[in-house]
Formats: sequence, structure tokens, C-alpha cells
Amino acid sequence: MTAVAITGVGVHTAHGDESATAFALSQGRSGVTWDHPWNKGRSLFPAAPAPDPAPTEFLADRKAIKYMGPCTQMAVLAAGRALRSAGLLGSDKTAIRADLGLFMATGPIAFDVEDALRSIGPDGTADLLALRQEGLRKCHPLLPFKMLLNMPLGLVSITFGLRGPNAILYPGPEQGALALSHALRGLRAGRFSRALVGGSAHTLALSPLLSLERSGKLRTETSDGFAPADQAAFLVLETEAAARERGAHVLGWLHDVTVLGPDTVDQAWGKVTVAPATILVTGASTQAEKIGDETRAHRAWPKARVTTVDESLGVAPAASFVLATAIACLPHALADRGPHVLISFHDERAAAVAQVSAPEAA
Repeated sequence: MTAVAITGVGVHTAHGDESATAFALSQGRSGVTWDHPWNKGRSLFPAAPAPDPAPTEFLADRKAIKYMGPCTQMAVLAAGRALRSAGLLGSDKTAIRADLGLFMATGPIAFDVEDALRSIGPDGTADLLALRQEGLRKCHPLLPFKMLLNMPLGLVSITFGLRGPNAILYPGPEQGALALSHALRGLRAGRFSRALVGGSAHTLALSPLLSLERSGKLRTETSDGFAPADQAAFLVLETEAAARERGAHVLGWLHDVTVLGPDTVDQAWGKVTVAPATILVTGASTQAEKIGDETRAHRAWPKARVTTVDESLGVAPAASFVLATAIACLPHALADRGPHVLISFHDERAAAVAQVSAPEAA
């Protein structure tokens, strides 16, 4: 079976880029806060807002940013960081980038926060009549472009000149795992030799927040759930032959990605072929789910360590699985990660796992 290397990692989280994020995790610092604009005039909840995501360092024409909402900005920024990490920026790498496959996930349509706040009532519901009569006139005329769900994919492709096979998936948390799965299968089938895979989600926005609230997954002072986040993460994947051909530095190896349907977490974990030293779980919204994962892990692999980065980074469902996979490739982010890491997600709709190993454990 074709070995697939992870040669580039780029993230944008509440802590910043991949170096800042890894350092914060190693220090045990959290980016989750109760002090954010959405806690004005409604039920309080914790969140992990990200710093300014403007990707100006990667733009040949700074005016392009006017077409980008926060979700797209984070996607371009994290994608650029991943390509830079892999050594694939610069005019001499134009041909390689043109052949890259591009697969990514994103969440529900997100308004800019400053626009959405104008259409939110004190009880947390949207005043649709006011939005139609007043709100839309207050919005930027390019807002419809910023809201399109294919804009993150399109602007990443345009900014970096990517012309290979591509797909954008949304809006659920398992979609990031599906993006990884599509890329892995394409690489092993020989459809392409390199791919850029990621997820970007602007969760601190009207539609995503109301969706989380309706589903009961928005953590509050009195209920279980998780802290919503704005975040993006991208990985550069290459076949072993393609990576060695250009002398790329390998950050990790992606072995398998499994995505199944409802009530399949035990089945998904049963497909794991190598005993993990660390199990990195994301998206657990209740204490019962966390206890269930620990029980499941210790039953299968008694010495495995179960951990999460959700408490530090928050959760942006469509991005968090790819982000957790990226974190597994940053050597100082997880204490004693061991040679093999299992990334796991499951909810009432799907279950997903990915197996990643350290560079020396191919």
C-alpha cells in the first residue's frame, strides 16, 4: 500500500499559528474565554475566538481580501502556512502547486460578527423582519460573495494556483475526516501525488451558533456542550515517492482514515490496525461521551493515553478533525504522544478515525 507522508502543517486557532498553538498546548494554556462579543445580552457561553485572520502575507493583490469573509480568510491563511511549512511557496514551486489536489471542509454559512449582531434580539433569536428592512442595507455589498460556501475552496485555489482535483464538503464535523479520506484514496490510487487538505469554520457567527444551540451542543453555565471556536487547519499530503523526490521533511505518516454512519464508533475503532499510544478525541459534548471514550480505549488498548485539545482550542466542528490531525504532527504540542496517534470523533450522525504515526514510525 502506498505510504502517504504529511509534509506541511498550517493552523489558525485562538492561540495563533502552528508554533504559537503548539507552545500554548505544551504550557497548558487555554484560548477559551467567556469574554467575547456574543455574550452581550444573551445566555453566556465560553468561546475560542481567533486573532485577526487577514492573509495579506500570502496575497499578491491585497484587494482580494474584500471578497473574503472570516472563514475564507482563515482558510487562505492556514493553507499558506501549510504550503510554507512544506516548502511549496515561491515561483519555483508553481508547477508543483498547480498539480496539487485540494480537499476541504467548512461549516454553515457565517455572517461577519459585526453584521450578525445587528440582527440578533436580546433573547438570542433573529429578528427576520428587521434583517430584511434594515439589516441588509447595513451590510457590505460584497457580503453575498463572502457567504458562499465554496469561497474558501475557490480563494485558496486562486491565491496559490492550485488546479488539481478538488472538492469542498460541509457542514458537519465528520466532513473534515471525509476530506482526508478523499485525498488519501486519491493519492493511493495514483490520481495525484500531492494534496492540500483542510478545514475552516467561522463558528462565532449567526447560523453556526444557532445551529449549535438548537442541537444542545453549545456549552453554557448550566449545560454540557463545547466551546465554539473560529479555526482553520491544513495539511500537505504527499506519496512517499513524491516527498523523497523533492527531499521533503516528513512531519508524520497518515495511514488510514475511516468515516462511518450513526452508532458506529465501536466499529470505527475496531478498524484500527496499529495500537495507538495516544488517542486524541475531538467534539465530545457531554461528560458521558468522554467517559465512554476512555472506557472504550482502555478496553482495547489498556496503556493508551486519552486526551483532547478541545479545552484549549474550542471546537469548530468542520475544522476540528483536521486540526486535531495537524496537532498530532507537531512534536511539542502533545506530551508523550508516542509513535502512533489515533484521532477520533463521533456523534449521533457519524464516527471518524484517522491513524497518524511519527516520522520514524512509518
